Amino acid sequence: MVGWIKLHRKIRGHCLFREKRPFSHFEAWIDLLLRAQYEPTKQLMNGKIMTIGRGQLLTSQVELAAQWHRHREWVKKTLLLLKSDFAIDFETSRSSGIGFTLITIRNYDLYQNQSDNEPTLEPTLETTLEPTLERTLEPTLEPSIKKEDKEDKKNTDAKASVPSSSISKKSKLTRPEPAQVEAFNKFYQAYPRHVGKSDAEKAWLTLNPDPDLIAKIMAAVQRYAEDVQGSEPKYIKHPGPWLNARRWEDEPNGTNDNSQTQDADWRRRTFVNA
Repeated sequence: MVGWIKLHRKIRGHCLFREKRPFSHFEAWIDLLLRAQYEPTKQLMNGKIMTIGRGQLLTSQVELAAQWHRHREWVKKTLLLLKSDFAIDFETSRSSGIGFTLITIRNYDLYQNQSDNEPTLEPTLETTLEPTLERTLEPTLEPSIKKEDKEDKKNTDAKASVPSSSISKKSKLTRPEPAQVEAFNKFYQAYPRHVGKSDAEKAWLTLNPDPDLIAKIMAAVQRYAEDVQGSEPKYIKHPGPWLNARRWEDEPNGTNDNSQTQDADWRRRTFVNA
């Protein structure tokens, strides 16, 4: 078989892709391809602004383990496997704060550049029917459009009688800032237990953290995820109460004996069954 197909990034939102299951090596590889930056961008990590180049993605092994439903050791072995096959390069930070992994897709430009000679599609049944459908639907849609225009004008007149301060206040409540929503999604993905997402999002938007506070929260989540790795879910706090209690202000390395014992038991079972 020769040639290639286009795979849109929106496929990551499909219900089959979002199914909770342990990823295979191939699924992990496809996920990295879908998440790599198409254009250079900047990303805040550990209180520093980092430039992410085309064909790169900035993440962490803890985040990948949560998304791929695998242990962190499996993620590391997968990255090494892809690197040995000259598919990727990666480097991991050695800082004591939040750790991150910068992954570079090799030969990204070779396979992702758009061809100058796009193929000309032959006429299909869909394209030949399109003019006919437009002529058929246009008369039936016109009365509905006029009715909708009247309703829109009526709604506009009603809004004009409402004080502007009330409208702006309502819009703030119903339309959170996209940057805060994106920051919360990264927090929720990195958090070691995915429950109570709605409550956690309310707590995050109420907190409305600035970039410095976001960096502190993400660093604390990284430490907490490492502390509870291998623990039973019932011993891991829900993300909403964790935010409301401002747990990122706790002292680092505050693991108790119970969590350390559970972590040791988990590691022992992992290597014995490997």
